[in-house]
Amino acid sequence: MKTTCAYDFWGNHIEANPFDGLLAESDYIFKSTGSIYKVRAKDIELIPAKPGVYIIIGRNSVYCGMGKNLRQRVSQSISKQGFGEWVFFIHEDEVSIQDDEQYYQFFTILEALCIRALSTMRTYNNLPIKLTNQKHRKPLPPIAWKDPENSRYKLPITMAQTALSNFMPPNPPPHKISPFEYAYRLWPIKELTILDVLSRKRIIWAPRIVQTLAITYVEPPDELSEYRKYLLSSSDR
Repeated sequence: MKTTCAYDFWGNHIEANPFDGLLAESDYIFKSTGSIYKVRAKDIELIPAKPGVYIIIGRNSVYCGMGKNLRQRVSQSISKQGFGEWVFFIHEDEVSIQDDEQYYQFFTILEALCIRALSTMRTYNNLPIKLTNQKHRKPLPPIAWKDPENSRYKLPITMAQTALSNFMPPNPPPHKISPFEYAYRLWPIKELTILDVLSRKRIIWAPRIVQTLAITYVEPPDELSEYRKYLLSSSDR
Protein backbone atom coordinates (compact mmCIF):
# COMPACT_ATOMS: atom_id res chain seq x y z
CA MET A 1 0.00 0.00 0.00
CA LYS A 2 1.34 3.39 -0.99
CA THR A 3 0.24 6.96 -0.64
CA THR A 4 -0.68 8.58 -3.93
CA CYS A 5 0.78 11.80 -5.11
CA ALA A 6 -1.36 14.76 -4.17
CA TYR A 7 -2.79 17.40 -6.49
CA ASP A 8 -3.78 20.92 -5.72
CA PHE A 9 -7.15 22.37 -6.67
CA TRP A 10 -6.02 23.11 -10.23
CA GLY A 11 -4.46 19.72 -10.87
CA ASN A 12 -0.81 20.60 -10.27
CA HIS A 13 1.32 18.00 -8.52
CA ILE A 14 2.15 18.91 -4.95
CA GLU A 15 3.46 17.20 -1.86
CA ALA A 16 0.70 15.88 0.37
CA ASN A 17 0.30 18.49 3.08
CA PRO A 18 -2.08 18.42 6.04
CA PHE A 19 -5.12 20.66 5.89
CA ASP A 20 -8.22 21.19 7.94
CA GLY A 21 -11.58 22.81 7.63
CA LEU A 22 -15.32 22.43 7.84
CA LEU A 23 -16.77 19.68 5.69
CA ALA A 24 -19.33 21.08 3.28
CA GLU A 25 -23.00 20.63 4.06
CA SER A 26 -22.24 19.52 7.61
CA ASP A 27 -21.06 20.78 10.98
CA TYR A 28 -18.00 18.53 11.06
CA ILE A 29 -14.64 20.19 11.61
CA PHE A 30 -11.86 17.86 10.47
CA LYS A 31 -8.10 17.60 10.12
CA SER A 32 -6.63 15.68 7.20
CA THR A 33 -3.08 14.42 6.69
CA GLY A 34 -3.56 15.14 2.99
CA SER A 35 -2.79 11.52 2.10
CA ILE A 36 -4.92 9.28 -0.10
CA TYR A 37 -3.97 5.63 -0.45
CA LYS A 38 -3.86 3.62 -3.65
CA VAL A 39 -3.65 -0.18 -3.82
CA ARG A 40 -4.26 -2.80 -6.46
CA ALA A 41 -7.52 -4.65 -5.96
CA LYS A 42 -5.58 -7.92 -5.80
CA ASP A 43 -3.78 -6.57 -2.71
CA ILE A 44 -6.99 -5.94 -0.81
CA GLU A 45 -5.50 -7.39 2.37
CA LEU A 46 -3.45 -4.18 2.62
CA ILE A 47 -6.62 -2.16 3.16
CA PRO A 48 -7.24 -1.70 6.90
CA ALA A 49 -10.42 -2.93 8.57
CA LYS A 50 -11.29 0.62 9.59
CA PRO A 51 -14.07 3.06 8.66
CA GLY A 52 -13.47 5.23 5.63
CA VAL A 53 -14.38 6.19 2.07
CA TYR A 54 -13.09 4.45 -1.06
CA ILE A 55 -13.18 4.82 -4.84
CA ILE A 56 -12.88 1.75 -7.05
CA ILE A 57 -11.42 2.19 -10.52
CA GLY A 58 -12.00 -0.22 -13.39
CA ARG A 59 -11.04 0.00 -17.04
CA ASN A 60 -13.78 2.50 -17.91
CA SER A 61 -15.80 2.61 -14.70
CA VAL A 62 -15.66 4.17 -11.27
CA TYR A 63 -17.59 3.57 -8.05
CA CYS A 64 -17.46 5.36 -4.69
CA GLY A 65 -18.55 3.95 -1.35
CA MET A 66 -17.94 3.94 2.37
CA GLY A 67 -17.91 1.37 5.13
CA LYS A 68 -17.19 0.73 8.78
CA ASN A 69 -14.77 -2.00 7.68
CA LEU A 70 -13.03 -0.83 4.50
CA ARG A 71 -11.36 -4.13 3.67
CA GLN A 72 -14.60 -6.06 3.86
CA ARG A 73 -16.71 -3.40 2.18
CA VAL A 74 -14.32 -2.90 -0.74
CA SER A 75 -14.26 -6.64 -1.39
CA GLN A 76 -18.07 -6.75 -1.40
CA SER A 77 -18.29 -3.75 -3.75
CA ILE A 78 -15.80 -5.20 -6.25
CA SER A 79 -17.84 -8.40 -6.39
CA LYS A 80 -21.12 -6.53 -6.75
CA GLN A 81 -19.91 -3.96 -9.29
CA GLY A 82 -18.05 -6.50 -11.38
CA PHE A 83 -14.91 -4.40 -11.81
CA GLY A 84 -11.96 -3.14 -9.84
CA GLU A 85 -8.31 -2.72 -10.73
CA TRP A 86 -7.33 0.00 -8.28
CA VAL A 87 -8.73 1.24 -4.99
CA PHE A 88 -8.22 4.75 -3.62
CA PHE A 89 -9.22 5.34 -0.01
CA ILE A 90 -8.84 7.28 3.19
CA HIS A 91 -9.68 6.05 6.67
CA GLU A 92 -10.00 7.33 10.20
CA ASP A 93 -6.24 7.55 10.72
CA GLU A 94 -5.96 10.06 7.87
CA VAL A 95 -8.93 12.24 8.81
CA SER A 96 -9.63 13.18 12.41
CA ILE A 97 -12.75 14.72 13.89
CA GLN A 98 -13.53 15.80 17.41
CA ASP A 99 -15.97 13.02 18.27
CA ASP A 100 -14.77 9.54 17.30
CA GLU A 101 -18.29 8.18 17.65
CA GLN A 102 -19.36 10.38 14.73
CA TYR A 103 -17.06 8.82 12.12
CA TYR A 104 -19.87 6.88 10.46
CA GLN A 105 -21.93 10.04 9.93
CA PHE A 106 -18.86 11.98 8.80
CA PHE A 107 -17.86 9.41 6.20
CA THR A 108 -21.47 9.06 5.04
CA ILE A 109 -21.51 12.75 4.15
CA LEU A 110 -18.02 12.58 2.64
CA GLU A 111 -19.08 9.62 0.47
CA ALA A 112 -22.02 11.60 -0.95
CA LEU A 113 -19.79 14.61 -1.65
CA CYS A 114 -17.17 12.43 -3.36
CA ILE A 115 -19.84 10.95 -5.63
CA ARG A 116 -21.04 14.45 -6.47
CA ALA A 117 -17.46 15.56 -7.19
CA LEU A 118 -16.90 12.56 -9.46
CA SER A 119 -20.21 13.19 -11.21
CA THR A 120 -19.46 16.90 -11.65
CA MET A 121 -15.96 16.50 -13.08
CA ARG A 122 -16.96 13.55 -15.25
CA THR A 123 -19.91 15.41 -16.79
CA TYR A 124 -18.26 18.82 -17.04
CA ASN A 125 -15.24 17.39 -18.85
CA ASN A 126 -17.35 14.97 -20.92
CA LEU A 127 -15.24 12.00 -19.86
CA PRO A 128 -16.14 8.58 -21.34
CA ILE A 129 -16.20 7.02 -17.90
CA LYS A 130 -19.17 5.26 -16.32
CA LEU A 131 -20.04 6.29 -12.76
CA THR A 132 -21.97 3.31 -11.40
CA ASN A 133 -23.33 5.03 -8.28
CA GLN A 134 -27.06 5.65 -8.57
CA LYS A 135 -27.48 8.04 -5.63
CA HIS A 136 -26.02 11.53 -5.11
CA ARG A 137 -25.42 12.03 -8.83
CA LYS A 138 -25.82 15.79 -8.80
CA PRO A 139 -23.31 18.57 -9.37
CA LEU A 140 -21.40 20.42 -6.73
CA PRO A 141 -22.50 24.06 -6.47
CA PRO A 142 -20.43 26.78 -8.16
CA ILE A 143 -19.23 27.95 -4.74
CA ALA A 144 -17.29 24.68 -4.43
CA TRP A 145 -14.78 26.00 -6.98
CA LYS A 146 -14.43 29.61 -5.82
CA ASP A 147 -11.66 29.38 -3.22
CA PRO A 148 -9.30 26.41 -3.64
CA GLU A 149 -7.53 26.57 -0.30
CA ASN A 150 -10.56 27.30 1.85
CA SER A 151 -13.27 25.46 -0.05
CA ARG A 152 -15.41 23.27 2.20
CA TYR A 153 -15.44 20.81 -0.69
CA LYS A 154 -11.66 20.48 -0.81
CA LEU A 155 -11.52 16.99 0.70
CA PRO A 156 -14.01 15.30 -1.66
CA ILE A 157 -12.64 17.21 -4.67
CA THR A 158 -9.11 16.06 -3.83
CA MET A 159 -10.25 12.44 -3.59
CA ALA A 160 -12.14 12.64 -6.88
CA GLN A 161 -9.28 14.35 -8.74
CA THR A 162 -6.75 11.84 -7.48
CA ALA A 163 -8.88 8.85 -8.49
CA LEU A 164 -9.85 10.25 -11.90
CA SER A 165 -6.21 10.99 -12.70
CA ASN A 166 -5.81 7.23 -13.04
CA PHE A 167 -7.73 7.42 -16.31
CA MET A 168 -5.28 9.96 -17.74
CA PRO A 169 -8.00 12.25 -19.13
CA PRO A 170 -7.39 15.58 -20.90
CA ASN A 171 -5.52 18.18 -18.93
CA PRO A 172 -6.88 21.57 -20.10
CA PRO A 173 -5.38 24.73 -18.64
CA PRO A 174 -7.39 26.16 -15.76
CA HIS A 175 -9.80 28.84 -16.85
CA LYS A 176 -12.55 30.96 -15.42
CA ILE A 177 -16.18 30.54 -16.34
CA SER A 178 -19.52 32.02 -15.38
CA PRO A 179 -22.02 30.18 -13.18
CA PHE A 180 -24.30 30.12 -16.23
CA GLU A 181 -21.77 28.14 -18.28
CA TYR A 182 -21.24 25.87 -15.28
CA ALA A 183 -24.96 25.12 -15.09
CA TYR A 184 -25.24 24.70 -18.87
CA ARG A 185 -22.50 22.09 -19.03
CA LEU A 186 -23.86 20.16 -16.05
CA TRP A 187 -27.51 20.02 -17.05
CA PRO A 188 -27.31 16.28 -17.94
CA ILE A 189 -26.99 15.32 -14.27
CA LYS A 190 -29.26 17.95 -12.74
CA GLU A 191 -30.90 21.10 -13.93
CA LEU A 192 -29.81 24.08 -11.85
CA THR A 193 -32.49 26.74 -11.64
CA ILE A 194 -31.76 29.66 -13.95
CA LEU A 195 -32.70 32.22 -11.34
CA ASP A 196 -30.32 30.66 -8.86
CA VAL A 197 -27.53 30.64 -11.43
CA LEU A 198 -28.07 34.21 -12.62
CA SER A 199 -28.04 35.46 -9.06
CA ARG A 200 -24.38 34.46 -8.88
CA LYS A 201 -22.59 36.76 -11.29
CA ARG A 202 -19.10 36.19 -9.95
CA ILE A 203 -16.66 34.23 -12.07
CA ILE A 204 -15.64 30.79 -10.85
CA TRP A 205 -12.86 28.40 -11.84
CA ALA A 206 -13.86 25.53 -14.08
CA PRO A 207 -13.71 22.11 -12.41
CA ARG A 208 -10.55 20.60 -13.75
CA ILE A 209 -9.62 16.98 -14.23
CA VAL A 210 -5.94 16.29 -13.62
CA GLN A 211 -3.71 14.22 -15.87
CA THR A 212 -1.47 11.57 -14.41
CA LEU A 213 2.06 12.88 -13.88
CA ALA A 214 3.86 9.67 -14.72
CA ILE A 215 7.28 10.74 -13.51
CA THR A 216 6.08 11.44 -9.97
CA TYR A 217 2.95 9.33 -9.75
CA VAL A 218 3.24 6.34 -7.44
CA GLU A 219 3.83 3.18 -9.45
CA PRO A 220 6.14 0.19 -9.02
CA PRO A 221 9.30 0.82 -11.12
CA ASP A 222 8.78 -2.46 -12.96
CA GLU A 223 5.14 -1.75 -13.77
CA LEU A 224 5.00 1.28 -16.05
CA SER A 225 1.73 3.12 -16.39
CA GLU A 226 0.18 3.48 -19.82
CA TYR A 227 1.03 7.18 -19.74
CA ARG A 228 4.69 6.46 -18.90
CA LYS A 229 4.82 3.99 -21.79
CA TYR A 230 3.39 6.68 -24.04
CA LEU A 231 6.02 9.20 -22.91
CA LEU A 232 8.83 6.73 -23.46
CA SER A 233 7.58 5.76 -26.92
CA SER A 234 7.19 9.43 -27.86
CA SER A 235 10.74 10.25 -26.75
CA ASP A 236 12.09 7.55 -29.07
CA ARG A 237 10.49 9.04 -32.17
